[in-house]
Amino acid sequence: MKIQIMIAMVALGLMAGCASHDMNEPRGKEALGTRFSELPPAVQNTIRAQRPNGKIADIDKERRSGRVVYEVQFAEPGLNPKLHIAEDGTLLSD
Repeated sequence: MKIQIMIAMVALGLMAGCASHDMNEPRGKEALGTRFSELPPAVQNTIRAQRPNGKIADIDKERRSGRVVYEVQFAEPGLNPKLHIAEDGTLLSD
């Protein structure tokens, strides 16, 4: 009986840990995900300037032509199309 209780407690602990991801800090395709707070300040500023009311759904860190580029997707893509932003904050075209 004690083993069953311990297994149930461990399972609940694991589920709680998985559910604790902050949805305002989306994960990208990097090993541990790309969070808004981990972006270079120039990229954060460009996102804020371009989509001040957009809710971020996903951030992918990519390499294009030897350059780091962040692809930012929003929850309402019709109202807020995705952005491609270079590491220095430069807004890139698709």
